[in-house]
Amino acid sequence: MRESVRWSHRVEDWGLRLLALPLGPLGWRGTQRLGAFLGSAGYRLVPVRVSVARANLARAFGDRLSAEEIERLARATYRQWGTTFLELARFGAMNPDEVRSVVRIDGREVLDAVRAEGRGALLLTGHFGNFDLFGAAVAAHGYPLSVLVQRQSNPLVESRLRASRERMGERVIERGAGVREILRALRRNEFVAIVGDQDAGSAGVFVDFFGTAASTARGPAQIAYRSGAPIVFGAIERGEDGAHVARFEDPLRANADAPEEEEVLRLMSAVSRMLEEAIRRRPDHYFWPHRRWKTAPSGERKAP
Repeated sequence: MRESVRWSHRVEDWGLRLLALPLGPLGWRGTQRLGAFLGSAGYRLVPVRVSVARANLARAFGDRLSAEEIERLARATYRQWGTTFLELARFGAMNPDEVRSVVRIDGREVLDAVRAEGRGALLLTGHFGNFDLFGAAVAAHGYPLSVLVQRQSNPLVESRLRASRERMGERVIERGAGVREILRALRRNEFVAIVGDQDAGSAGVFVDFFGTAASTARGPAQIAYRSGAPIVFGAIERGEDGAHVARFEDPLRANADAPEEEEVLRLMSAVSRMLEEAIRRRPDHYFWPHRRWKTAPSGERKAP
């Protein structure tokens, strides 16, 4: 059934189109500078979830950073995500050659080795750096890739995002119908990119994240356990020259002889540790306004 398009959808879509118009002439570095400026301005003038970002940073680093340092880090986080937002606005007009020119892959030997096994792999990342560009870079560098995404509420924006991803060579799998399609992609020996650090509510598995239990989706580990496909954690970082590096860690493999629930906890805990290590290297790259500790384990006080 065709989705209805409201006037607010059209206004939002045209606003994004107008925002993207000057980005072509600005070039990649100019786009990043403008994005950093807008992120910094937004932090001061439209402080959406700034209090959440500060609280999360204090939870993660309060034992070793002063209040002033946390404030500086919060501002740097908004500059980074302003940059990411405009990079994505420009992404709609990019082609695979341009993506390859701004993203280098560190760890291709890991990707090549798991592909040689013939079972595909689950590529897990977090709300870290330009994670949309992370998936596009894998596809642009010639690897068959499906990406698990949340469908946008605006059908016009959704259509343009899907077209951009498909132009890069990404297959789109929507959450909700995901497991069956993920298994099909793995049987085709494809990679499946998943942003796996959303709060999963009371149904999630609780893993340690910066010293606090964080609800995490079980799905990736369950699929790895049942399919035999490995999990490969990766993260993308922005360099001082404006280019990105996508780095991949050694694969994680489920032990089919162990109980599934134990393996789910072990695998997702390992992914959480790898994400935490990436964040400790570049704390400004994480999306601290995200309510990562929204759900507390049963019997504990709910996270603010």
